[in-house]
Amino acid sequence: MPRVIAVTLAAVLGISTQPTDNAWVFLVDDLHIAFVQTGRLRDLLRTAAKELIQEGDRYLFRASGPSAVSITTAMSADRESITSVIKMMTGNGLKARDISMSYAGTPSTNEVLYRANVSLDAAEEAVYALTGDAARLQAIVYVSSGYDVETFPALEKRVWALARRARENKITIFAIDPRGLDTNPLPDSRVDAAMWERYLASTRRSLTMMTEESGGFVIERANEPSLDLKRIGTQMR
Repeated sequence: MPRVIAVTLAAVLGISTQPTDNAWVFLVDDLHIAFVQTGRLRDLLRTAAKELIQEGDRYLFRASGPSAVSITTAMSADRESITSVIKMMTGNGLKARDISMSYAGTPSTNEVLYRANVSLDAAEEAVYALTGDAARLQAIVYVSSGYDVETFPALEKRVWALARRARENKITIFAIDPRGLDTNPLPDSRVDAAMWERYLASTRRSLTMMTEESGGFVIERANEPSLDLKRIGTQMR
């Protein structure tokens, strides 16, 4: 299609033909993503990157856990290298049984609390990385199962502080709950059902807290993210 016709058609449809100037941090909270979801996680990241990172944008992939050792720390505009970075992402989350047993320990040795604080450290670093960029619009795509803010008030304070700092720096947080990748989750009969439902509700609340405060939202349908990703793309243009 000739460029003149394409530009005219884009104008009629309300589609911008100009490169964007956005900065994205894809924060993969691998400490809170199940290992068995690794393949689906990578597919999700490829879909999200393709939909959101446009010509003229800069991006950075970060991870909260072991995946972090394999990725770079500098913002990049090279969209060709995205696939190789995503291949390094691997879920390293606790199983439901491990989470349940963790609550039997003291707060100082609680693995759930420890991992949440490590992940929030990574989130704060992601905000800091964007504050040094002069992009027109900035966002964090936060792939995480969230944190138990009900049991641990200190985590709730950290989540609120993270969201407020993002908002103050005009950084929007969009969360993707990777539990939505699980098309047929098998319950663990050894885990108390009431405890697990409470845990799920608390962790989902943490994602809502950080996104709504910063102007974003949570994608819960990780298996069918297209419409929600398009919504993010529209908001960031």
